[in-house]
Amino acid sequence: MRTVLAAAAFCAATALAAPMAQAVDFADMPVGCQWTFQYWNGMRLTHTYVGRVSGLYDVRTTVAGHPDRLVNNMWFNRSGDMVERASQNGKWEKFSPASCYTQVGHCEMLLTNARGVHRHIDSTTQRNGNHYDQYWHLRGRGHLHHVAYTEGRFGIIVKGMYRGKPVTVSRFRHCGR
Repeated sequence: MRTVLAAAAFCAATALAAPMAQAVDFADMPVGCQWTFQYWNGMRLTHTYVGRVSGLYDVRTTVAGHPDRLVNNMWFNRSGDMVERASQNGKWEKFSPASCYTQVGHCEMLLTNARGVHRHIDSTTQRNGNHYDQYWHLRGRGHLHHVAYTEGRFGIIVKGMYRGKPVTVSRFRHCGR
């Protein structure tokens, strides 16, 4: 049960805290671009694009207003799909072949993490303009989860809802235009 809850919380956090809908467009994003998420519980996290590292796009997440308080780093492939996330405390998650949360239509991925969890996740995402509805479940477990979100600049989620709880981008900084 704990693993299922952790996976559910992770998927919600990934879909909404990971900054993408269709896939992040890093080609047009300047290094140093920042966007801050405001969560329903008052928590605010800032994501900063720090550039390419070993062929992957690196996004650093910190507590808003405290750039020295690292929460995690996320790495994205050439297509803008997340492939790994690692926290300051040694926890990590990998997605194979990549996170499904950027894929319109049906997608399958394998989530592995530092605790030895290996979970197959199936998802289906529908797009209507810049609004997305994603339905996902852990393979072999019937409970279907729904995540709704709206895409903004660079393919970043600017507004989302998970289990009736809102998440919004409160600001962009250093992103040009």
